Amino acid sequence: MEKFLSNLLHEQLKDLPRVFLVKKIEKKIEDAGVTKNVTEIAEALSKHLLSGGKGDFNWDDGSNAHKSIDLTFTEKDTEDIEKSVKSFLKDDLPDILTSTVSEIASNQLKTAKKEWPQYHIWERGQHQIFKDNLELRWGKGLNLLRLLLSETLQIGQLKLDALLRSKAKKNIRKREVLLMLHLRAAQTTAEIITLIENGYADGAMARWRTLYELRIVAGLVEKFGDEIAVKYLDHEHVTTKREMDNEIRHSGSEDIDPDHVKVVNDNFAEVINLYGNSFASPYGWAAETLNKKKPTFQDLEISVGLPELPPNYKMASYRVHAGVAGLVSGLGILGEGTIPIAGASNAGLQMPAINTAYTLVQFTGLLFGNLNRMADQLHVAAIVKLRDEIETEFVKAARKLERDEMKIQRSS
Repeated sequence: MEKFLSNLLHEQLKDLPRVFLVKKIEKKIEDAGVTKNVTEIAEALSKHLLSGGKGDFNWDDGSNAHKSIDLTFTEKDTEDIEKSVKSFLKDDLPDILTSTVSEIASNQLKTAKKEWPQYHIWERGQHQIFKDNLELRWGKGLNLLRLLLSETLQIGQLKLDALLRSKAKKNIRKREVLLMLHLRAAQTTAEIITLIENGYADGAMARWRTLYELRIVAGLVEKFGDEIAVKYLDHEHVTTKREMDNEIRHSGSEDIDPDHVKVVNDNFAEVINLYGNSFASPYGWAAETLNKKKPTFQDLEISVGLPELPPNYKMASYRVHAGVAGLVSGLGILGEGTIPIAGASNAGLQMPAINTAYTLVQFTGLLFGNLNRMADQLHVAAIVKLRDEIETEFVKAARKLERDEMKIQRSS
């Protein structure tokens, strides 16, 4: 379509001098007293002149009448035609193009909307076939991962019930925050499973990055207790203040309720006065505990005994940010030198699945504290065993996929 329109426009622009020549001839013919077939005569005469025709030009209108007229073209006529062409190109053509493009786009969109329901049914059917094949290959591991999520949710519910019954005054805020974080971790895991089920390994890995960050935060809360848990919750006022300031920068303050602005600013001032200026940094809730003015995420990792920016976390970041690494690599690509894909893939699903299983088990383990109770030990042992089975099944499926791909490549 684009090439067709470009060629059509090119042909029309080439014809512009003739079009304005016809208009000039029409005017001269009318001035000579001709009233019939003016446009037809002008069209024919323009072709005669532009083809290099010499001598008299004859026009037969079917009547027996004979009339001769003389048309004189001066240098000014040529200049007028050139000016008309230039004026059209400068003033009229842009509006015509805009109008034409808008009309064609509207027609294309109308056609696309009309055809979309039928195509969508076909597309959805193709994706369901893909999902069924994915389930055949990865189903054992996927079902175990689904089971792990269900088990950890049940554990979270047991811990919540215990908290609601508890009369203890120590570590209440710590337990509350850990359970809140665990709920979000469960939701993130459900999102990861949905992405894996649909063949989006890189998207699942990007969501695992969030799960990993939640696990780091939970590790700090579990390690340092109520004090840091309260600061973590109070840090909401810093985030809200940052969001409001950003909205004002982009949209102005006219549409924001002045009372809301005052409440946000007052709450921010209160926590800064309580915890100090370092509290305003992104991880300011951990500043005093870690003795850092502006702690980084790497500081958080180190404080809970985990390696700084592990390779999987760095790789997951590639698909979150807009760097070139996210363009030239991907978990869903089998082999080397393959063109990056735009849709779902049956490959690479083992990495987000295994990482999710390990992180979710680590996270859930934080809910148990020191594991003094036999029941807690049994829960942890069960989900650790389940995690190991998940890893085994996904590794087996990934190796089989590689073997199958090698067979296909050899046969082709």
